[in-house]
Amino acid sequence: MSDEVTIVQQSYQLICKDLGLEENWSFEGQERGFDWLQEELKLAISHLMDADFAKLLNFLYRIDISETKIKQILSCANPDQIAHLLAKAVIDRTKQKVITRLKYSS
Repeated sequence: MSDEVTIVQQSYQLICKDLGLEENWSFEGQERGFDWLQEELKLAISHLMDADFAKLLNFLYRIDISETKIKQILSCANPDQIAHLLAKAVIDRTKQKVITRLKYSS
């Protein structure tokens, strides 16, 4: 398994854990990259924005997105782009965590 696939897979697992989702996607024989993960996450964030904003904020806190970054996205972004920008911020932060864990795990 390539390093990129490992990072995507572990990022997906971490996001599912922090968001309280079941891991429904298999990576066996699949070409799933960060673009795919961002689209899936964007849909989940969009749903939470409409259905349970408090849960979304709690998720962003657990992922460790800074309050400043969240406020910046929520206040300055085009409303149609908020879910996309939040998904990108989550993936960037999760990717950093996974890379750090892989670097120091051996």
